[in-house]
Amino acid sequence: MEVNIQIINIPGSPVNWQWAQQVPKNQMPRLNAEQKSTAKDFGISEEEYARSVIARQYSEARYKRHADRFRELLAKAGDKHHVESADVIYDGWDDKFHCKLKINATEATLDFDASIITEALEQGDENRLSQAERDLTNAVGWLVQDVSRKRGVVSR
Repeated sequence: MEVNIQIINIPGSPVNWQWAQQVPKNQMPRLNAEQKSTAKDFGISEEEYARSVIARQYSEARYKRHADRFRELLAKAGDKHHVESADVIYDGWDDKFHCKLKINATEATLDFDASIITEALEQGDENRLSQAERDLTNAVGWLVQDVSRKRGVVSR
């Protein structure tokens, strides 16, 4: 099953900012003209802006790691239940995976609290990841049954 994930609204964190503060000046990214202009518009130094770029990269990497694991587990669940594809929006502000699943040419939606993946990954808890996999598989199975039942009713 193909799973496409878009990550939006990635919040920063104080930890990422602390890590960015530790990066040596010679390893900081070079700013392009637009970034330099933005730094000037906000009245911050180019060095501080470059550190914010690094902090954002740390946040993006973290959220991508979560999305990749969710993609893997959702694909397994979808394959098991013959789901055609899924488009997912991982929204960092509301900490949810918003899923549109294509089932027998019908679109159906499911939302998952991102904590089912994020907390298990952050804590390195394989048992919770296994539970998340079971929960995803069950939820997708229920959705497929519901779509199939509704299609059966409509076709009468």
